[in-house]
Amino acid sequence: MRFESVVAPSHARSRRRRRRYNGFSGHDRGRAPSRFFPSADAPAHGAGRAPARRSPPRGERPRPPNDNDRATELRRRPKHPKPLQDELDHLFGRSEETSQGSGDGDGDGDGDGDGDGDGDGDGDGDGDGVDELPPRPTLRYVVPEKENVEEPPPAKARAAGTKRKAKATMDKNQVTLSQVFGGGGARGCEDDDDDDEATETESAAAKARKRAAESRWATPAPAAAAPPPATATPSTATKAFLKFGGKIKRVADANVLTTFLETHARAPACAVGVLLRDVVGNAKFGFKSSLRTAAAADVAAAKRATKNGGVGGAATSARAEAVGFGVVLLGRGADDSLWFFPAGPGGADGADDALLSALIRALCCGKQTVALHAQAVVRWLSLTRDSEVAFDASVACVLDPRIMAWLASPEDAHDGGIDALTREFGGGDDGGGGGAAATATATDRPLERLRLDLLAAARLTQRLKAHERVRGLARVVALEGAIAAGLGTLESIGLPFDASVVEAAAVGLRRELSSIEAEASRSLPGRGQPLNLSSPQQVADVLYGFLGFPPPSSNAMQGAKTAQLTTKDDVLRDFASRPNAHPLPGMVLRYRAVTRAVAMCNAYASLTDADGRLRCEWNNTRTATGRLSSSNPNLQAVGRAEHSAGAGEEELATFNLRAAFVAPPGKVLLAVDYSQIELRTLAHLTRDEKLCGVLRVAGDGGDVFKMIWNLSRDAPRDAPVSAEDRDKAKRTVYGVLYGQGVAGLAEKLACSTDAAKGLIDALFRTFPGLKRFVVATKERARATKSAELPSGRHRPLPGIDAAAASARAEAERKAMNTLVQGTAADMMKTAMARWFAAISPAPAASASASAISPGGAEGDAHADVRGKADPTRARLIAQIHDELLFECDDARECVNRVAALAKVCMERAAKVSVPTPVKVSVGRDWATMTPLGEFSARYGTA
Repeated sequence: MRFESVVAPSHARSRRRRRRYNGFSGHDRGRAPSRFFPSADAPAHGAGRAPARRSPPRGERPRPPNDNDRATELRRRPKHPKPLQDELDHLFGRSEETSQGSGDGDGDGDGDGDGDGDGDGDGDGDGDGVDELPPRPTLRYVVPEKENVEEPPPAKARAAGTKRKAKATMDKNQVTLSQVFGGGGARGCEDDDDDDEATETESAAAKARKRAAESRWATPAPAAAAPPPATATPSTATKAFLKFGGKIKRVADANVLTTFLETHARAPACAVGVLLRDVVGNAKFGFKSSLRTAAAADVAAAKRATKNGGVGGAATSARAEAVGFGVVLLGRGADDSLWFFPAGPGGADGADDALLSALIRALCCGKQTVALHAQAVVRWLSLTRDSEVAFDASVACVLDPRIMAWLASPEDAHDGGIDALTREFGGGDDGGGGGAAATATATDRPLERLRLDLLAAARLTQRLKAHERVRGLARVVALEGAIAAGLGTLESIGLPFDASVVEAAAVGLRRELSSIEAEASRSLPGRGQPLNLSSPQQVADVLYGFLGFPPPSSNAMQGAKTAQLTTKDDVLRDFASRPNAHPLPGMVLRYRAVTRAVAMCNAYASLTDADGRLRCEWNNTRTATGRLSSSNPNLQAVGRAEHSAGAGEEELATFNLRAAFVAPPGKVLLAVDYSQIELRTLAHLTRDEKLCGVLRVAGDGGDVFKMIWNLSRDAPRDAPVSAEDRDKAKRTVYGVLYGQGVAGLAEKLACSTDAAKGLIDALFRTFPGLKRFVVATKERARATKSAELPSGRHRPLPGIDAAAASARAEAERKAMNTLVQGTAADMMKTAMARWFAAISPAPAASASASAISPGGAEGDAHADVRGKADPTRARLIAQIHDELLFECDDARECVNRVAALAKVCMERAAKVSVPTPVKVSVGRDWATMTPLGEFSARYGTA
């Protein structure tokens, strides 16, 4: 698509310096026209229009209006020449019949605005307002960045909100959201010529269409409506805030659900979000959603409540509770109403489970679904239901604007919510709900705010799809959307975790702490008092004063906040490695490692849910390379073994946290791990025949690093190699892979820079394609100031042409690292998408237009595995580095079938020039995994 510039009216050109075209609707970024803030660029007077009001002088700051002032202002305003839906038609699209003035009601809903000219659509008695209550800013489900607090709208925006301006003309060349979403009959660029000005006739026709559409979509009056089922009655904690009517429609019975499904069938797309509350004991704190970050007042109140149990009592922790799910239908045949589905058994409303199951089926029909923070929506859809109906990530076509923003700017996680994204990519509020509009009209109306946020997310999706760095990434956007939905399923499933294992381990670890403290005191005869190893001050006094260790260097003291001599771990390791050194430094290291293990045990035990499962948050936008990460807790930090960090023979294994991840009865854990996937990715990218040949041989069981060492020394490939030389070869290869220089390699190998340079030169001499690839990658990065992956993803490198040599070297390192690690991450995500297709019950015909294979031109990309797994017997529960972790039945036949299918999903994820073999291991717990064949022989049952 292409956007053309718009020529501003002559009286607006004088403000050109402070106006910037936003590339979307032809309006300036500073103040886009909307139902609340019309543009001043249109003529001040027109047929049937009230004269435009002058804006206050720039130096004046009007008094912020309260709710009563705002209601009075809206009632006194002259009727707007067009209702909100007319203004949104250019964005969501309209049917051909409706654009010609027919009133049959199946167009784009441009006659179904809320508009009687009241200006906010919900505050004149239509039932979706609330009683006089203090404003409650909403929160969001995701963990915000540090100090991430909502900012109030700028004074300029607040001042503009108190004045009403005339409606601006619309850019006839703009592209509509309905066109982007594929809605048939959408108004195109060629038939916009008659919409430059709004006449009295057009306004009357719009009102007629509005009344006809409202009669079709309006919720029945309470007196005539059938009483909802008892399970759908809102709780007393939320009913005072959740008012329905007008633009807010509550899906609480079969009749309303049928209306929703009929409307959804005609709409080309929809936007969906989840509304949540924080709960501490019996106390509830404000509202948050998948689109909006936490309000500072509610966060502070929840923190205070956790200290006294919410309403009095022992300290407790806050938990999120789903209130319900909101859907706004987009494009032809839809208005801008919010269809609200109350939450199920795990939420606040106790809604009928069948309603949410119907919603999931509607979202998984292959139509495009805008879902900001999609994994949060899918997670809560799965947690708040008892039904076996699962969200099908392989078929659902998810467009997550947060992910699209990450593709445009991968250095940021974009976790700030819809307001932050709109400010960055949308140039401010355009009347759709982001920023000032939502704050001004829906501070204390969470459903109205959710509706406006969903409309803003739809507009943001269109803008991001047209972004120069996202335009050509349709397949990447589709894949990332499917992965986001799949991660939501992983978050809802969680991992099996036996808290008693870590609790028992913590008892033993505390005993070890006491033992280390006693041993340290015995090692200091004549000191006369016990030593507190957890006190850096006491440790420093003993080390540098009593024992006489030399003071640390100035480099070691860098970053110290006080004049106290440092006792950092690297300094202690240096002391412990010296000949005939006192054992105290090693004891302190052991003590700290055991202390960290105790803290980890306590944290994991406290995070375990009542059903014995540990649920984390999976992050798909927090790394610039594209690798997935996890938090709360960080499962990827759980190593294969935990050690006390001593020195040499004093290093003792104390506890393996993976032992607490125990499969439920009748189940086993199955891990499928790529073998040296990043090295194989490097070989594919370099196209070095010798390196590719080594990996082809190593794929059959050879040791690739021994072969590389022998080839770089002109020795036979199968010649014996010592463990030390193998380690040198491995560190050299991965040093080159991650852009490490000579000095960095010398530090890692504890050798001279000449020796490190010799190792790198020998590697490049043996594999010349590798050297050409490194040189070409750096040159391309300098030319484009970015690193671009084969998938089309990119990472900007602003420091590549910096004056400082260190900054240039860091940018070059990022270029290499991003290209190799990012390509491997894309391969892992494709493998996950293939597994989602394997557990999908949908036939290949309905999946061909899914998010995995956009357009369906090449058919189903995963037809070789689709539908071949039974989701009731095996399910993916985690992605750890290069490994997929499954939970499946312990029957030998099931284990073998799942292992074979997972191998196909991963080994055929991408067409590369070298094999990408995987290793399969099985175990009753995550710490005692054994090879598949060995496990089947020992424990498998028929």
